[in-house]
Amino acid sequence: MAVGLLIVAALALGHGLAFLLAPPRPDQSPKPTLVPATQDRPEAAPAPPPSPPTPTSNKTVRWPKTIGRGSTIAIVATGSQVRPDYLHAGVQALKRLGFSVKLGEHVLSASGGCAGTVAQRCSDFEQAWRDEEIDAIWCARGGHGSVEMLERLDWGVVGARDVALVGYSDVTALQLALFQRHRLVSISGPMVASDHGLGVPGGVPMGTRRLTLQWLLRPGGLPAAIKPPRGDPPTTVKPGRAAGFLLGGSLSRVCDLIGSDFLPDFTDAILVLEDVNETPETIAAMLGRLRDAGLFQQINGVLLGDFSGCIGRSRLRATILACLDGRDVPVLSDFAYGHLDKPRATLPIGAWVELDADARTLTAYEQP
Repeated sequence: MAVGLLIVAALALGHGLAFLLAPPRPDQSPKPTLVPATQDRPEAAPAPPPSPPTPTSNKTVRWPKTIGRGSTIAIVATGSQVRPDYLHAGVQALKRLGFSVKLGEHVLSASGGCAGTVAQRCSDFEQAWRDEEIDAIWCARGGHGSVEMLERLDWGVVGARDVALVGYSDVTALQLALFQRHRLVSISGPMVASDHGLGVPGGVPMGTRRLTLQWLLRPGGLPAAIKPPRGDPPTTVKPGRAAGFLLGGSLSRVCDLIGSDFLPDFTDAILVLEDVNETPETIAAMLGRLRDAGLFQQINGVLLGDFSGCIGRSRLRATILACLDGRDVPVLSDFAYGHLDKPRATLPIGAWVELDADARTLTAYEQP
Protein backbone atom coordinates (compact mmCIF):
# COMPACT_ATOMS: atom_id res chain seq x y z
CA MET A 1 0.00 0.00 0.00
CA ALA A 2 2.84 2.38 0.93
CA VAL A 3 4.51 1.73 -2.41
CA GLY A 4 1.30 2.53 -4.25
CA LEU A 5 0.93 5.82 -2.36
CA LEU A 6 4.51 6.80 -3.17
CA ILE A 7 3.86 6.14 -6.86
CA VAL A 8 0.79 8.35 -6.85
CA ALA A 9 2.67 11.12 -5.08
CA ALA A 10 5.45 10.94 -7.61
CA LEU A 11 2.99 11.10 -10.46
CA ALA A 12 1.29 14.13 -9.00
CA LEU A 13 4.65 15.91 -9.23
CA GLY A 14 5.38 14.66 -12.73
CA HIS A 15 5.08 16.69 -15.90
CA GLY A 16 2.88 14.52 -18.12
CA LEU A 17 0.96 11.94 -16.09
CA ALA A 18 -0.42 14.33 -13.50
CA PHE A 19 -2.02 16.40 -16.24
CA LEU A 20 -3.62 13.39 -17.88
CA LEU A 21 -4.69 11.42 -14.87
CA ALA A 22 -7.57 11.87 -12.47
CA PRO A 23 -8.50 9.12 -10.02
CA PRO A 24 -11.31 6.82 -11.14
CA ARG A 25 -14.51 7.57 -9.30
CA PRO A 26 -15.55 4.66 -7.10
CA ASP A 27 -19.01 3.29 -7.53
CA GLN A 28 -19.30 2.75 -3.77
CA SER A 29 -19.59 5.39 -1.05
CA PRO A 30 -17.02 5.46 1.75
CA LYS A 31 -17.81 3.28 4.73
CA PRO A 32 -20.21 5.25 6.94
CA THR A 33 -19.19 6.51 10.38
CA LEU A 34 -21.51 5.25 13.09
CA VAL A 35 -22.83 8.10 15.25
CA PRO A 36 -24.42 7.23 18.63
CA ALA A 37 -28.11 7.98 18.65
CA THR A 38 -29.40 10.59 21.09
CA GLN A 39 -32.36 10.01 23.36
CA ASP A 40 -34.35 12.78 21.71
CA ARG A 41 -33.79 11.81 18.07
CA PRO A 42 -32.61 8.26 17.62
CA GLU A 43 -31.13 7.76 14.17
CA ALA A 44 -30.11 4.53 12.51
CA ALA A 45 -26.71 4.39 10.86
CA PRO A 46 -26.94 4.51 7.06
CA ALA A 47 -26.75 1.12 5.41
CA PRO A 48 -23.47 0.32 3.64
CA PRO A 49 -23.57 -0.03 -0.14
CA PRO A 50 -24.53 -3.52 -1.36
CA SER A 51 -21.75 -5.96 -2.15
CA PRO A 52 -21.65 -7.46 -5.65
CA PRO A 53 -22.96 -11.00 -6.03
CA THR A 54 -20.33 -13.68 -5.46
CA PRO A 55 -19.43 -16.13 -8.23
CA THR A 56 -20.51 -19.74 -8.02
CA SER A 57 -16.99 -20.68 -9.13
CA ASN A 58 -15.52 -18.68 -6.21
CA LYS A 59 -12.22 -18.12 -7.98
CA THR A 60 -9.95 -15.13 -7.46
CA VAL A 61 -8.13 -13.17 -10.15
CA ARG A 62 -4.63 -11.70 -10.40
CA TRP A 63 -4.26 -8.00 -11.10
CA PRO A 64 -1.08 -6.76 -12.81
CA LYS A 65 1.20 -4.60 -10.73
CA THR A 66 0.74 -0.85 -11.03
CA ILE A 67 3.26 1.21 -12.96
CA GLY A 68 4.43 4.80 -12.66
CA ARG A 69 6.73 7.45 -14.05
CA GLY A 70 10.04 5.77 -14.91
CA SER A 71 8.50 2.32 -15.43
CA THR A 72 9.71 0.34 -18.44
CA ILE A 73 7.26 -0.70 -21.13
CA ALA A 74 8.02 -3.38 -23.72
CA ILE A 75 6.49 -2.85 -27.15
CA VAL A 76 5.95 -6.08 -29.05
CA ALA A 77 4.23 -6.95 -32.30
CA THR A 78 1.90 -9.95 -32.16
CA GLY A 79 -0.25 -9.30 -35.21
CA SER A 80 -0.02 -7.45 -38.50
CA GLN A 81 3.01 -5.63 -39.88
CA VAL A 82 3.82 -2.36 -38.11
CA ARG A 83 4.38 1.02 -39.75
CA PRO A 84 7.73 2.50 -38.64
CA ASP A 85 6.41 6.08 -38.53
CA TYR A 86 3.45 5.10 -36.34
CA LEU A 87 5.75 3.11 -34.06
CA HIS A 88 8.23 5.98 -33.69
CA ALA A 89 5.46 8.47 -32.86
CA GLY A 90 3.88 6.06 -30.37
CA VAL A 91 7.20 5.50 -28.61
CA GLN A 92 7.69 9.26 -28.30
CA ALA A 93 4.20 9.60 -26.82
CA LEU A 94 5.05 7.06 -24.12
CA LYS A 95 8.37 8.73 -23.37
CA ARG A 96 6.66 12.10 -22.97
CA LEU A 97 4.50 10.48 -20.30
CA GLY A 98 7.66 9.56 -18.41
CA PHE A 99 7.99 5.89 -19.36
CA SER A 100 11.09 4.07 -20.55
CA VAL A 101 10.58 1.91 -23.64
CA LYS A 102 12.12 -1.35 -24.86
CA LEU A 103 11.30 -2.50 -28.40
CA GLY A 104 10.93 -6.14 -29.29
CA GLU A 105 13.75 -7.31 -31.53
CA HIS A 106 11.38 -8.15 -34.39
CA VAL A 107 8.77 -5.43 -33.90
CA LEU A 108 9.40 -4.08 -37.42
CA SER A 109 9.89 -7.44 -39.12
CA ALA A 110 7.57 -8.60 -41.88
CA SER A 111 6.37 -12.00 -43.01
CA GLY A 112 3.17 -12.71 -44.92
CA GLY A 113 1.54 -9.48 -43.80
CA CYS A 114 2.41 -10.13 -40.15
CA ALA A 115 5.10 -8.53 -37.99
CA GLY A 116 7.58 -11.33 -38.56
CA THR A 117 7.22 -15.09 -38.47
CA VAL A 118 5.27 -16.85 -35.74
CA ALA A 119 8.56 -17.88 -34.13
CA GLN A 120 9.84 -14.27 -34.15
CA ARG A 121 6.66 -12.87 -32.64
CA CYS A 122 6.56 -15.58 -29.96
CA SER A 123 10.22 -14.95 -29.13
CA ASP A 124 9.65 -11.22 -28.56
CA PHE A 125 6.51 -11.84 -26.54
CA GLU A 126 8.15 -14.42 -24.28
CA GLN A 127 11.24 -12.27 -23.81
CA ALA A 128 9.10 -9.40 -22.56
CA TRP A 129 7.66 -11.67 -19.86
CA ARG A 130 11.12 -12.97 -18.92
CA ASP A 131 12.74 -9.55 -18.64
CA GLU A 132 12.49 -8.49 -14.99
CA GLU A 133 12.97 -4.84 -16.01
CA ILE A 134 9.70 -4.84 -17.94
CA ASP A 135 6.75 -3.43 -15.98
CA ALA A 136 4.09 -3.61 -18.72
CA ILE A 137 3.76 -5.07 -22.22
CA TRP A 138 2.07 -2.88 -24.82
CA CYS A 139 1.17 -4.34 -28.23
CA ALA A 140 2.13 -2.36 -31.31
CA ARG A 141 -1.03 -3.13 -33.29
CA GLY A 142 -3.74 -5.69 -33.99
CA GLY A 143 -4.84 -6.99 -37.37
CA HIS A 144 -4.25 -10.73 -37.49
CA GLY A 145 -1.68 -13.22 -36.25
CA SER A 146 -2.10 -13.56 -32.49
CA VAL A 147 -4.19 -16.73 -32.66
CA GLU A 148 -1.44 -18.69 -34.41
CA MET A 149 0.94 -17.84 -31.56
CA LEU A 150 -1.12 -19.58 -28.87
CA GLU A 151 0.05 -23.15 -29.45
CA ARG A 152 3.68 -22.04 -29.84
CA LEU A 153 4.03 -19.96 -26.66
CA ASP A 154 5.59 -21.19 -23.44
CA TRP A 155 2.74 -20.54 -21.00
CA GLY A 156 5.03 -21.29 -18.10
CA VAL A 157 6.78 -18.03 -19.01
CA VAL A 158 3.91 -16.00 -20.45
CA GLY A 159 1.75 -14.80 -17.58
CA ALA A 160 4.16 -15.93 -14.85
CA ARG A 161 4.74 -12.34 -13.70
CA ASP A 162 2.03 -9.83 -12.72
CA VAL A 163 2.57 -7.65 -15.77
CA ALA A 164 -0.12 -5.72 -17.64
CA LEU A 165 -0.72 -6.72 -21.26
CA VAL A 166 -2.24 -3.77 -23.15
CA GLY A 167 -4.04 -4.07 -26.47
CA TYR A 168 -7.37 -5.00 -28.03
CA SER A 169 -8.84 -6.31 -31.30
CA ASP A 170 -6.54 -9.16 -32.42
CA VAL A 171 -4.86 -9.10 -28.99
CA THR A 172 -8.15 -10.44 -27.56
CA ALA A 173 -6.93 -13.97 -28.31
CA LEU A 174 -3.85 -13.51 -26.12
CA GLN A 175 -5.79 -11.79 -23.36
CA LEU A 176 -8.41 -14.53 -23.09
CA ALA A 177 -5.72 -17.22 -23.18
CA LEU A 178 -3.83 -15.34 -20.48
CA PHE A 179 -6.91 -15.39 -18.26
CA GLN A 180 -7.60 -19.04 -19.04
CA ARG A 181 -4.04 -20.06 -18.15
CA HIS A 182 -3.25 -17.69 -15.27
CA ARG A 183 -6.42 -15.72 -14.37
CA LEU A 184 -4.40 -12.57 -14.97
CA VAL A 185 -6.31 -9.36 -15.71
CA SER A 186 -5.18 -7.53 -18.86
CA ILE A 187 -5.99 -4.10 -20.26
CA SER A 188 -8.14 -3.84 -23.39
CA GLY A 189 -7.14 -0.42 -24.64
CA PRO A 190 -5.46 1.52 -27.45
CA MET A 191 -2.24 0.23 -28.94
CA VAL A 192 0.98 2.00 -29.81
CA ALA A 193 1.14 1.94 -33.61
CA SER A 194 -2.31 0.96 -34.92
CA ASP A 195 -4.69 3.12 -36.95
CA HIS A 196 -6.31 4.11 -33.64
CA GLY A 197 -3.02 4.09 -31.74
CA LEU A 198 -0.82 6.44 -29.76
CA GLY A 199 1.32 7.14 -32.81
CA VAL A 200 -1.50 8.54 -34.95
CA PRO A 201 -2.48 12.22 -34.54
CA GLY A 202 -5.90 12.15 -32.93
CA GLY A 203 -5.86 8.34 -32.84
CA VAL A 204 -6.11 8.25 -29.06
CA PRO A 205 -7.98 11.28 -27.71
CA MET A 206 -6.86 12.75 -24.39
CA GLY A 207 -9.78 11.24 -22.49
CA THR A 208 -8.97 7.75 -23.77
CA ARG A 209 -5.31 8.08 -22.78
CA ARG A 210 -6.34 9.17 -19.30
CA LEU A 211 -8.67 6.19 -18.88
CA THR A 212 -5.99 3.76 -20.07
CA LEU A 213 -3.45 5.17 -17.64
CA GLN A 214 -5.97 4.90 -14.81
CA TRP A 215 -6.01 1.12 -15.18
CA LEU A 216 -2.23 0.92 -15.38
CA LEU A 217 -1.61 3.19 -12.38
CA ARG A 218 -4.88 2.71 -10.43
CA PRO A 219 -4.33 5.79 -8.25
CA GLY A 220 -7.81 5.69 -6.76
CA GLY A 221 -7.86 1.97 -6.06
CA LEU A 222 -10.81 -0.33 -6.49
CA PRO A 223 -13.79 -0.57 -6.74
CA ALA A 224 -13.84 1.87 -9.66
CA ALA A 225 -16.36 2.86 -12.27
CA ILE A 226 -15.57 1.83 -15.85
CA LYS A 227 -16.65 4.77 -17.94
CA PRO A 228 -16.09 5.92 -21.49
CA PRO A 229 -15.38 9.64 -21.90
CA ARG A 230 -18.37 11.92 -22.24
CA GLY A 231 -20.59 11.09 -25.17
CA ASP A 232 -23.79 9.29 -26.01
CA PRO A 233 -24.92 7.13 -23.06
CA PRO A 234 -25.25 3.35 -23.44
CA THR A 235 -28.67 1.84 -24.16
CA THR A 236 -30.50 -0.56 -21.87
CA VAL A 237 -31.60 -3.50 -24.01
CA LYS A 238 -32.62 -5.77 -21.16
CA PRO A 239 -32.82 -4.37 -17.61
CA GLY A 240 -31.25 -5.90 -14.54
CA ARG A 241 -28.11 -6.07 -12.49
CA ALA A 242 -25.48 -8.82 -12.45
CA ALA A 243 -21.84 -9.45 -11.64
CA GLY A 244 -19.23 -11.62 -13.28
CA PHE A 245 -15.78 -11.87 -14.82
CA LEU A 246 -15.49 -9.40 -17.72
CA LEU A 247 -14.54 -11.62 -20.66
CA GLY A 248 -14.54 -11.05 -24.39
CA GLY A 249 -13.34 -8.32 -26.71
CA SER A 250 -13.23 -8.83 -30.47
CA LEU A 251 -16.12 -11.11 -31.46
CA SER A 252 -14.02 -12.57 -34.28
CA ARG A 253 -11.23 -13.61 -31.92
CA VAL A 254 -13.59 -15.05 -29.32
CA CYS A 255 -15.00 -17.24 -32.10
CA ASP A 256 -11.48 -18.26 -33.15
CA LEU A 257 -10.94 -19.80 -29.70
CA ILE A 258 -14.10 -21.94 -29.69
CA GLY A 259 -13.12 -25.59 -29.33
CA SER A 260 -9.57 -24.76 -28.25
CA ASP A 261 -7.86 -25.08 -24.88
CA PHE A 262 -7.45 -21.30 -24.74
CA LEU A 263 -11.08 -20.27 -24.39
CA PRO A 264 -11.86 -19.46 -20.74
CA ASP A 265 -14.83 -20.84 -18.88
CA PHE A 266 -17.57 -18.23 -19.36
CA THR A 267 -19.53 -19.37 -16.30
CA ASP A 268 -20.26 -16.26 -14.22
CA ALA A 269 -19.00 -13.96 -16.99
CA ILE A 270 -20.13 -10.60 -18.26
CA LEU A 271 -19.65 -11.07 -22.00
CA VAL A 272 -18.28 -7.97 -23.75
CA LEU A 273 -18.17 -7.88 -27.55
CA GLU A 274 -17.20 -5.49 -30.36
CA ASP A 275 -16.01 -5.86 -33.94
CA VAL A 276 -15.14 -4.07 -37.15
CA ASN A 277 -15.06 -4.70 -40.91
CA GLU A 278 -17.61 -7.52 -40.88
CA THR A 279 -20.94 -7.92 -42.69
CA PRO A 280 -24.26 -8.18 -40.81
CA GLU A 281 -24.52 -11.82 -41.90
CA THR A 282 -21.05 -12.61 -40.55
CA ILE A 283 -21.79 -10.94 -37.21
CA ALA A 284 -25.02 -12.91 -36.88
CA ALA A 285 -23.24 -16.13 -37.80
CA MET A 286 -20.46 -15.56 -35.25
CA LEU A 287 -22.97 -14.83 -32.50
CA GLY A 288 -24.68 -18.07 -33.51
CA ARG A 289 -21.39 -19.90 -33.00
CA LEU A 290 -21.14 -18.53 -29.47
CA ARG A 291 -24.72 -19.66 -28.83
CA ASP A 292 -24.06 -23.13 -30.19
CA ALA A 293 -20.95 -23.37 -28.01
CA GLY A 294 -23.14 -22.70 -24.96
CA LEU A 295 -21.66 -19.33 -23.96
CA PHE A 296 -25.00 -17.55 -23.79
CA GLN A 297 -26.25 -20.16 -21.32
CA GLN A 298 -23.25 -19.61 -19.02
CA ILE A 299 -22.97 -15.83 -18.79
CA ASN A 300 -24.53 -13.43 -16.29
CA GLY A 301 -24.85 -10.43 -18.61
CA VAL A 302 -23.91 -8.84 -21.95
CA LEU A 303 -22.08 -5.59 -22.73
CA LEU A 304 -22.03 -4.56 -26.40
CA GLY A 305 -19.41 -2.16 -27.70
CA ASP A 306 -19.10 -0.63 -31.14
CA PHE A 307 -20.31 -2.53 -34.21
CA SER A 308 -20.79 0.48 -36.48
CA GLY A 309 -20.20 -0.40 -40.11
CA CYS A 310 -20.90 -4.07 -39.33
CA ILE A 311 -24.54 -4.45 -38.36
CA GLY A 312 -27.44 -2.17 -37.49
CA ARG A 313 -28.16 -1.59 -33.81
CA SER A 314 -31.69 -2.98 -33.89
CA ARG A 315 -30.61 -6.15 -35.70
CA LEU A 316 -27.67 -6.62 -33.32
CA ARG A 317 -29.89 -6.31 -30.25
CA ALA A 318 -32.49 -8.66 -31.68
CA THR A 319 -29.80 -11.24 -32.50
CA ILE A 320 -28.37 -11.04 -28.97
CA LEU A 321 -31.81 -11.51 -27.40
CA ALA A 322 -32.46 -14.49 -29.67
CA CYS A 323 -29.13 -16.03 -28.62
CA LEU A 324 -30.08 -15.61 -24.96
CA ASP A 325 -33.21 -17.66 -25.66
CA GLY A 326 -35.35 -15.97 -23.03
CA ARG A 327 -32.75 -15.89 -20.24
CA ASP A 328 -33.31 -13.04 -17.83
CA VAL A 329 -29.86 -11.39 -17.82
CA PRO A 330 -29.03 -7.68 -18.23
CA VAL A 331 -27.92 -6.43 -21.64
CA LEU A 332 -26.35 -3.01 -22.22
CA SER A 333 -25.48 -1.85 -25.75
CA ASP A 334 -23.80 1.12 -27.46
CA PHE A 335 -21.00 1.24 -24.89
CA ALA A 336 -18.17 3.38 -26.31
CA TYR A 337 -15.62 0.59 -26.65
CA GLY A 338 -13.92 -0.84 -29.71
CA HIS A 339 -12.61 0.46 -33.03
CA LEU A 340 -13.72 4.06 -32.57
CA ASP A 341 -12.26 7.36 -33.74
CA LYS A 342 -13.97 9.16 -30.86
CA PRO A 343 -13.01 8.79 -27.17
CA ARG A 344 -13.55 5.23 -25.99
CA ALA A 345 -13.43 3.14 -22.84
CA THR A 346 -10.56 0.96 -21.66
CA LEU A 347 -11.62 -2.34 -20.05
CA PRO A 348 -9.91 -4.64 -17.53
CA ILE A 349 -10.42 -8.04 -19.16
CA GLY A 350 -10.85 -10.77 -16.56
CA ALA A 351 -11.75 -8.40 -13.72
CA TRP A 352 -14.77 -9.07 -11.50
CA VAL A 353 -17.32 -6.43 -12.51
CA GLU A 354 -20.88 -5.45 -11.81
CA LEU A 355 -23.13 -4.55 -14.75
CA ASP A 356 -26.18 -2.44 -13.92
CA ALA A 357 -28.20 -2.13 -17.11
CA ASP A 358 -30.81 0.07 -15.40
CA ALA A 359 -28.27 2.65 -14.22
CA ARG A 360 -26.17 1.96 -17.35
CA THR A 361 -23.00 1.51 -15.30
CA LEU A 362 -20.10 -0.93 -15.10
CA THR A 363 -17.92 -1.21 -11.97
CA ALA A 364 -14.71 -3.19 -11.39
CA TYR A 365 -13.77 -4.79 -8.07
CA GLU A 366 -10.45 -6.03 -6.71
CA GLN A 367 -11.77 -9.57 -6.23
CA PRO A 368 -15.10 -11.44 -6.47
